[in-house]
Amino acid sequence: MPVIRPDQLDLAPAACGIVGFGTARLKKGEPPGLELHFHDGDELWFVIKGRLRVQSEGQEHVVSAGEALFTEAGQEHTVLEVLEDTLILWVEQGLRGRRRMGHLHRPEDPWP
Repeated sequence: MPVIRPDQLDLAPAACGIVGFGTARLKKGEPPGLELHFHDGDELWFVIKGRLRVQSEGQEHVVSAGEALFTEAGQEHTVLEVLEDTLILWVEQGLRGRRRMGHLHRPEDPWP
């Protein structure tokens, strides 16, 4: 089993489907610094520690340690508020549609 490093995703086995991953530390009381966006692939945020108020497809949710937020390609999402110091692991996978990388925004980057 290979080790997959964020800066060497081109070497990852195609079967894993991962196009990006990393961690983010968010501090309670500080602006999250994440705009409303979507991706051309699915994204999964695993909350390792802490608690966040998030928006996904216009609905608000509180996501706590041990839980995850899953957004499908084309679904808009963001962090609205950091309720506790938080550590997340995020994974982007399965590019489809126009297969663009990174954060995309409406109306400049229509889906698909």
